[in-house]
Parts: sequence; structure tokens; C-alpha cells
Amino acid sequence: MSFFNGLLNVGSIPCVPLPQACVARCLEVAKRHFSRLDGRFFRGNRTRWFCVNRLYDENTVMIMPSRNASCPCGSGKKYKRCCGSGASVVDTQDSAQLALKGAAYLQRGENRLARGCFETILERFPGNTQARYLLGLCIADSEPERALGLIGEALDAGLQDPAAYFHYGRLLLEKGDRRLAVSALKTALALRPRFVQAARLLGNLYHEGGDFTQAAACYRQALRDDADDFQSLHNLGKTLYRLREFEAAIDMFRRAADVAPEHPDVLVSLAALLEQEHAVDEAGSVAGRVLALDDRHPAALTLLARMALRNDDSGRAVKYLEQACLEGYPLAEQAAWHQAHAELLDKQGSHVQAMAALRRAKALSAKERLDSYDETRWRRYTDDQRGLLRLCAGCSSREPADILVRPLFITGFFRSGTTLLEQMLAAHSRVESGGELTWLPDAEIHEAGGHAAVDRAAPWAEAPADDVMKRLQRIGARYRASMLKKTDTNPPTWFVDKLPFNLMRYAVIRQALPEARVIRMMRHPLDIVLSNFFHIYMDMPDWSYRQRDIADLLIKANALADDTENAACVIRVRYEDLAREPEAVLDRLGLEWDAGLLDFHRSGRKARTASYEQVTRPVYTDSIYRYKRYLSLLDDALIDKLRPLIEAEGYTV
Repeated sequence: MSFFNGLLNVGSIPCVPLPQACVARCLEVAKRHFSRLDGRFFRGNRTRWFCVNRLYDENTVMIMPSRNASCPCGSGKKYKRCCGSGASVVDTQDSAQLALKGAAYLQRGENRLARGCFETILERFPGNTQARYLLGLCIADSEPERALGLIGEALDAGLQDPAAYFHYGRLLLEKGDRRLAVSALKTALALRPRFVQAARLLGNLYHEGGDFTQAAACYRQALRDDADDFQSLHNLGKTLYRLREFEAAIDMFRRAADVAPEHPDVLVSLAALLEQEHAVDEAGSVAGRVLALDDRHPAALTLLARMALRNDDSGRAVKYLEQACLEGYPLAEQAAWHQAHAELLDKQGSHVQAMAALRRAKALSAKERLDSYDETRWRRYTDDQRGLLRLCAGCSSREPADILVRPLFITGFFRSGTTLLEQMLAAHSRVESGGELTWLPDAEIHEAGGHAAVDRAAPWAEAPADDVMKRLQRIGARYRASMLKKTDTNPPTWFVDKLPFNLMRYAVIRQALPEARVIRMMRHPLDIVLSNFFHIYMDMPDWSYRQRDIADLLIKANALADDTENAACVIRVRYEDLAREPEAVLDRLGLEWDAGLLDFHRSGRKARTASYEQVTRPVYTDSIYRYKRYLSLLDDALIDKLRPLIEAEGYTV
């Protein structure tokens, strides 16, 4: 059955007594209909016999209860006085055979025949929860709404079956009810902790919802029970990437590729991450393995085209892109192809065609998202940060004594030059960089009771001032502990945290870490919008698909930074100045000049950001005012929307 991807648990129903007179007949039926069970047809003792499903050792299938057994509907009555009222032993035996036949048909994907078996059982015994659940499986593809109702009725009637909860969760997910799907999968795992498929699917839901720590825990739970489950290995690699555990992610991808070398998607993930880690030769080799399996695979060919563009070999990039086939492949791979095509056209000076390719790429990417840009959600967050600033007015946090390392936050909107400055500073002897750290937002989430900082149910502004100050002090203590742990071997003077959207956390930084210094990167707003539109982010942020959404959040973020930057020690740095006169910028930061800082591209240090490729080259000025090449293709409404910000920051159009 396509809906369940081959995962069919026909034997997950709790054991119930089977009349001894039926055992011999049932064994014969089982041998005819369950020949794929490798001889493991039944096991049990004198009073409890059950079929063992080949997919799960712990699964069982109910044949039919004896007349004096407790009724499986959960009423507490004997079967003969409840759902089996009026049923003869012959009825029970015939229904036992029907149940086995139905399960066998279901296992083989013959849903119509299986449906007839279970409908017949329900006509005789309407309260049979197992038959109701299995009937739901039979019609899951053709009648998903009715299937959802049938399985839900069986569970409500007391069926305690992990597989039923799993399939119920799958149907809920198909319907779009993620919250109830998560609840159903948790119940499935509570009933059977060693349920690989349920753990993996729950991990997928957590991953899609942005809870990567929980997702990783689910995938690891699945791998404890099946170390060679390549899907869990692959998904765990993706989750570890999002948690910025890059070496561990590569290790998971390698393990997945060893287990399933015939699956191109696993190899593509490995090749893509190797390329980002600048292991270009190995990335090309792995991409070649993908093409040996599928010589038109768009993801592998797109990756090779990007690597060719990285070496300024446009001719080879064209050949790779022309070789790719898009039809029938995932939307994300099609989007990546169009985005690479746009980069090629941009290099060739075909700006009209490049913008058209970008629009196609973004439209395809947007279809992969579960939600769209929520302007109200972001406004609520920025208002909350302003409320925190007002709440802390008049309060002062003292710098801790004996400071060994000071945090240096490099902030700014995405694609504003934060990575370039970080790579330059990281080459300085008095500076160590941790990259894009999530310590501050993670601490904020922790203090918000586990809610995402932008979604938290208890905003700063609604809490008592004393409580807020205590929470901020805990954030600062947690941050310092993480920083010292990372730098304990040779403490530098400054420790760089380059998470761009700390741009919207100046009030938190000021109160939690008063010893910190903050750099705010500035760039022409139209360049920021265009550069973000050119990039497809792996985590697909909701604001990144349309130019007007990028512009809206850019305006909100900068307005908040303007309102709160006086609370922190903020130094403004223009990207244009950094690219043209890096010496003057570093002098403003109070760091003595070292000519080696301009050789950051030779340091071998890896930039794990959207700018990972650009910072492998010397400082260049080609991207300054890049928007001018596309000005005629930008909407007038977009320019008018950004004009106040452009002028306020000292730029022109």
C-alpha cells in the first residue's frame, strides 16, 4: 500500500484467548496465507496463541476471542454476553479464518479482498475493535477520512495497539493535524518503545517543526533498535546539520551511504555537506557515485554545476545543468536547479533571465513549506523586545568580576556581511569565533518554558520586573558557562558569536551580558533583499521566499535595532566600508592591525553559513550595489516600501 510505504502491521493486536478446538484449523490457514512468515506462524502456551507478524517480533494478531473470554470491545463483559452474543463456536471459527485471510490479503496489498473479510466480521461482531482498525487500513488510500474515523473509533473503544496509533498518526498527518499526529505517535511509542517507524516519523514531525533536539532524540531511539535503518541515519544527519554538529552529520551520512549505497538521496546529502566543508574532491567523487546510479539526477548535477561555477568554469556548469532531468523529482531539487541556473545567468550578465529563474526557484521552494510569512508573529516578537527594554529602564546589570573572555556579537540581517567580518576577526590572535551560535536564543527559549522565542506564550513584557531580571541573569550565566567551556584551553580576549538575528536581541544582551560588545553590520537594503532572494536556505525561513516579505522583516528588524541599540555597546559597520577599507574598520574595533587578517581565505577555517563559498576568496567588491543590475526588475512598490530605511541609513537609490 503506497500510503504506508510498505509498513503494514497486520499483527499488532493484543493476544486474546483462542479456543483450543480452533488451533489445528488456524495453523493450517496460517500456513496457507502467511507463508512469508518464515515458519513463525504461531507461538504461545495452552491458552494463548497468536500469529507473529514478520515485520515486528512483538506484534500479534487477534484471531477471535473465546466465548468466555473478556470482550475485546472493553465493556468488561464476557464475549458471549456482549459482542459475541448469539455467536456459535462455528461463527467464531469461521471469523477466525476470515481474520487470517483478511490479514494475508492486507499483507499482499489486496485491499479489496481484505476489506470484504473485515466487513463480514464486523457484520457478525460490530464491537470487534481489531477488525474495525484493520478495515480502516484497507481503505486508507481510497477513503482516508472514513479510515481515520474507523481507526479512531477502535482506539476510543479501548484498543491498545501501537500500530493502530501509528497508522492513526499517519492519517492525521495526511489530514494536516500535526498536533494530534504527534500525540498518537507518542502513544504508539509508549505502548511499544522499540517501534522504529513510529520513532522515525515522530522525529520527522519534530524536525519539520524546528525542534531539532527532540528530532535527534527520536532518530537515535530508532537507531538503538535498528542501527542499520538508513532513513533514520539520513534524517539524523540532516538534524545534526541543523544543530550545527557538522562532523557528526557527515558521519551519519557516511553510515547511511554504507548501509544503502543504492539510494542517491543519501549520497547527495553527503556530497552537499562535503562541498560546504570544502572537501571538494571527495564531494565530486560522491556526486559521481550518484550519477552512476542515475545519470540525470538533478541534485547531483546541480551540485557539480555549483562547484564548476566556484571555479569560474561556466561552460562545464552549463553542461551539467543541461544534463539534469527535473520531471518527477522533489520540488526542493527542482528549486535548487533553478537557483543554480540563476547564478549562472547572473555571471553571464543575463539579468532578466536570472530573475525569472529565481522566481521559479522561490515558488517551488515555497510549496515545500508548511506555513507562510506571518507578519503578525514577527511584530509580536519585536514589540516584546521593546517591552523588555521599557521594563528594564532604570535597571543596571553589573559586569562580573575577573572577566577572562568577553562576548563579541556580530549582528545584522542575513547577507549583510556578518560572515566576512567574522572570518577576518577570527584570524586575529586575540579573537576566537564560535560561528553562528544558538546559545542566546536557546537560553531565551529555555526561560520561556520551551516555546520558540518568537512564539513564546509568556512575553517578557507580561512578567514581573524582578522575575525578568532573574531570568536575564540566568541567561547570562548559562551563556558565560558555555563560552568558557569552549575556550578553556587558551582563553582569548574576545569570543565572537555571529548569529545574525541577535540583531533583535540587543535588550537581552545588555541586561544578560553587560560586558559584551556588539557590532551591527549595515548594507544597502536593496542589496540585502536581492542577496536573500538569490539564496535558498536549508531551513527555509518563512520570510525568504518573496521580496516584499524579506523587505518587511528587514524594516522591522532594523527599527527594533534602532530602538534598542543605545541599551548595548553597539558599533555600526557598513559592509561597503569593510570590503573597501578593512583596516579602518578594524581600527574602530580597537584591534591592532595585522596584514594577515586579509588572508583569512587561506586559513582553512570553515564558514558554515550561506556565504561559505564567498569567504574562500580574498576580499572583493563585486557585490557592492549589486542591486543596480536588477533595479529595473524590482517592483516600484518594493522600492517605495524600503525608501525610508534606505535614506535613514544614508544610502540612495
